Amino acid sequence: MLAASAESGLSVTESDTDLTLVLCDDYLSPELERVDAEHRAAGQPWLLTRLCGYEPWIGPFFRPGEGPCWSCLAYRLEQHRGYEGPLQQALGLDRPLVRPIASLSAGRVMAAQSAVLEAAKWLAGLRYADQGALRTVDTLNLRTRVHAVSRIPQCPSCGEPGLTGRRVWAPFVPVSRTKAGQGGGDRALSPDQLLRRHAHLVSPITGIVPVLEPSPGAPEFATTYVSGHNLAMRERGPAGLRAQSGGKGLTDTEARTSALCEAVERYCGTRHGDEPVVVDTLRALGEPALHPNACQLYAEEQFRDRERWNRSGSPFHHVPEPFDAERPVEWTPVWSLTGRRQRLLPTSMLYFTSTPGAPGPYADSNGNAAGSSPEDALLQGFMELVERDAVALWWYNRTRQPGIDLDAFGEPYIGRLREGYRRMGRDLWALDLTSDWGFRRSWRCPGAPGPQ
Repeated sequence: MLAASAESGLSVTESDTDLTLVLCDDYLSPELERVDAEHRAAGQPWLLTRLCGYEPWIGPFFRPGEGPCWSCLAYRLEQHRGYEGPLQQALGLDRPLVRPIASLSAGRVMAAQSAVLEAAKWLAGLRYADQGALRTVDTLNLRTRVHAVSRIPQCPSCGEPGLTGRRVWAPFVPVSRTKAGQGGGDRALSPDQLLRRHAHLVSPITGIVPVLEPSPGAPEFATTYVSGHNLAMRERGPAGLRAQSGGKGLTDTEARTSALCEAVERYCGTRHGDEPVVVDTLRALGEPALHPNACQLYAEEQFRDRERWNRSGSPFHHVPEPFDAERPVEWTPVWSLTGRRQRLLPTSMLYFTSTPGAPGPYADSNGNAAGSSPEDALLQGFMELVERDAVALWWYNRTRQPGIDLDAFGEPYIGRLREGYRRMGRDLWALDLTSDWGFRRSWRCPGAPGPQ
């Protein structure tokens, strides 16, 4: 690296530098926290680089007072490497696992020259958006990829550590928003607008959505995408196809946006450690605390027969233990739109990550949604509950519902779906499942044996 710098006319000094180039074997090395703190205190920019491995990393430039810090980046990296935690604990390590240096000299030299080139451009005064990103170079195919690095507003190093608590305790007052165009549902942004605005969230290194790619094995007549692991099922055992987040749509953009929003929804439903909680018993908290049965809606007969329900092993039919009003548990504040006041619910009901073996109650993704605005998310989450309520009334009671004439819509995509399912040996039909809510809901079924 010193030789590469000298060849490009960069002088190397031990103090009063305009830019610090830091080399590491792992972007999560604990020593980097000290490096970052020192540079933020001095107001000095620095460039992080990893030369080893088949995929060298270059950047980002960290600029104190502007953009994210190393802690923001480290938080995202740790989320994608959560599998290492148990190994580190078992081995008694306070740092990441050491990996073999699987690289060739040619690759390391190329990465070193690239890092020096970036440093030279910076020192020459060149500024552009991608300098705040992490770039990877795949030495197998010489492809480069840009991974956006976002500042975390509640970062304990460069942000407001109490921000999450203040937002959770604040009232939520919905506002009226203009609906965006036609199609894509009732939302403030169209699917293509939302996708453009939030595409930076997708990255297996720095994003909260690891992938956004066509569903493998999906029939050609269906436009579907997957967007990574289903975090809502992570702590509840295997769930087959439900282990992936994904989305569908009539167009490629609609499907990608749907998959993106589902992955974001489930990311937001996981616990990150800075959420405010109150530890106490239901009885001691009194009227502000809601008994979980007011939300879970289990019947007493289900609690009494819970062992039979749970024998199937399916997380979709699991009945938790009856709630003990005398047991101290964590409670999280929530804002009641109907009561216009703060209430408290057991924290375990609100976040997917729960302690294995805990008695519950448990969280699930029913009624959860993500959108371009709080009002979008509120509406989509509410409509999901209405939809599933209507389907349950029909399915579990085996009621007869009127059919819907699909040809009356005159939509080409219906013909495409019908023909595609016909080739698979399935029928396509729709039922009107309007319920006592008064919302008109339809249910389309390609000949499957039950609700999907």
